[in-house]
Amino acid sequence: MIKNISFLFFLLFALLTQNVYSQNINRSSNGFSDNWELNYNIGFSQFYGDAANSSFFQKFSGEIGLAHNLHVKKHFTPTFALGLNGYYGCIKSHKTQSGSGTAVDFLAMGGYGDITLKAFVDFNSLFWGYDRNRRWSVYGWLGFGYGFFDVG
Repeated sequence: MIKNISFLFFLLFALLTQNVYSQNINRSSNGFSDNWELNYNIGFSQFYGDAANSSFFQKFSGEIGLAHNLHVKKHFTPTFALGLNGYYGCIKSHKTQSGSGTAVDFLAMGGYGDITLKAFVDFNSLFWGYDRNRRWSVYGWLGFGYGFFDVG
């Protein structure tokens, strides 16, 4: 059932985003205040690690938390951009049986976050020139960041 719902959401996303446009980047610039991108996302996070003995889809029954992501990006040219990304998500997991089969009660709750500085390159614009009517682009990024977590 969950696989069917996930496939339906993926299919709707793929079909509906065909004609969705964001701001267009033109070749002229009026200064540093132009061509900024700001994204905020909220969704579910799931931790699947040593502190779990349920399957991936069974974890939807109480072991999910909220996740937040904030992303700010400055497009310097249609080919190059620099961005700062911040993410924070909840860690929730409950283990009731050890690997040997004995009963345990291990609960892991906490959070994970990271802050990343990334450089973005639009490979389509880099190799074939900028085209404002292009529907798909291939991007690459390289960056460095700092990750942190706390689990109690």
